Amino acid sequence: MSRRGLVLVDVDATVAEYDGQFIPHVIGRPLAGAREALREIRQRHFLAFFTTRPEADVRAWAAVHEVEFDYYVAKPEVPADADATEDGHRMHVVIDDRAIQYRGSWAEVLAQLADFKPWYRV
Repeated sequence: MSRRGLVLVDVDATVAEYDGQFIPHVIGRPLAGAREALREIRQRHFLAFFTTRPEADVRAWAAVHEVEFDYYVAKPEVPADADATEDGHRMHVVIDDRAIQYRGSWAEVLAQLADFKPWYRV
């Protein structure tokens, strides 16, 4: 089966455990169902991790947890003096016409991905 399209996936609190406390060079264990879902996604699409984590940290984490991906995409650095959101993040949201929100269930993400259409094709 050929793969088509690129799927960007965040790391912290999406595929890896994260309690809101950023610890440099420490990425949490994979969340339940994440590895299996990423493998399934990668069968049909190209997979990129989209994160503020350094690429070397992401690659080391992926190797330890046997998670394969195709690309690393760095999120832009937010200035250190930027006001944080109420949960401590300096990045607030991603707004895009091609987005699926992770809400704690990889089964839900896979179902949405299988039927995904951007708003202008619905």
